[in-house]
Amino acid sequence: MQDKPSRCAFCGEPAEHQYTLAKRTVEVCATCLVRQQLQDVYEAALPELDGLATAGNFSDAQRMLDDMLSTHVRQDTDRWLQRSVIAHKALLYMTAGSHGEALSAYQELKQLGFAGASECVEYGLGVSRALLAGGRAPEAIGVLEETLDGLGSDTLPSGIPLLEALAQSHAALGIPLSERWRNVLRSTARAAGIELPDGEHDMALHDLVRFTADALRSRSPRGS
Repeated sequence: MQDKPSRCAFCGEPAEHQYTLAKRTVEVCATCLVRQQLQDVYEAALPELDGLATAGNFSDAQRMLDDMLSTHVRQDTDRWLQRSVIAHKALLYMTAGSHGEALSAYQELKQLGFAGASECVEYGLGVSRALLAGGRAPEAIGVLEETLDGLGSDTLPSGIPLLEALAQSHAALGIPLSERWRNVLRSTARAAGIELPDGEHDMALHDLVRFTADALRSRSPRGS
């Protein structure tokens, strides 16, 4: 009996190469090998990029991102690196307080298209934060509601930070969060494995959102 051909650990297609991930070697196809190598390049640059942003050297950080993309543009066939660079630039603009430029970067990101639902969720969060920081809470609410309504079962846990941002946008306008989001919160908490407190039916929705968001943050190494 012939051995079954190896399959890529990332996409399931026939594997042609080996790749070491977190000290573990896995079988990968040619396409996913290039993608992982690009991801390695981007992630290796993050400490320096963070240092530049912390020091307020936003122009240098952007140049570094541009140089990275220019160097690897031919390998970036699915535009993952391009999308990552643009998203990172948007965050740099936000940190610098340039909300309009951040929105322009997010618009450029949207025009490229999203590779999956998780990228769409991150886009919705980013745009809403830029709008809210720019005093445009009603527009932020519209973006967040549209993103929440489009959640699929595989991205339900992403609804928690979206709901938190939605509650913050409502608070900026001095209006309560609509009760229609309570069932959405229950579903997203269940999908994330978060147990809501006893008596949650009687809790104000914005308090319940904050409780769930804090519970989600507490799971990360930095609590963020």
